[in-house]
Amino acid sequence: MNGREPSVTAHNRFLRLDVEIGKARYRVGETLEAHLTLRNEREETVTLVFPTSQIFDFSIEGIDNEFFYLWSSDKMFLQTVMRRELKCGESIRQTLEWTPSRPGTYALKGYTTTFHVHGETLQLKTGPLIFKVTM
Repeated sequence: MNGREPSVTAHNRFLRLDVEIGKARYRVGETLEAHLTLRNEREETVTLVFPTSQIFDFSIEGIDNEFFYLWSSDKMFLQTVMRRELKCGESIRQTLEWTPSRPGTYALKGYTTTFHVHGETLQLKTGPLIFKVTM
């Protein structure tokens, strides 16, 4: 994250989830790319166990509460347990896309799917990242 793009962060005692988008204003039909990064902030290696091949997701809500989009809603994921080992400072990064079809003010929330680490079940969720879509 370089501090110029709109971004939000969520933490727990093991990991940090960063979500950033390229800018705060888009046009209808212009693709928004949400970059999600999960980083190990511990001194030791952590092993993350995911129940499927999906690691990240994001939702977009209209500020008027009349619109909702969930990135994973039209995707399929392998139904297999995935283990990801992250050494200190290492991260998993994925870019997810959405193309708005109408103008408005929206709130994007990024999150991980539920996973296990050190015997605990965890999920990281960010607060809202507000952006606008114009004609």
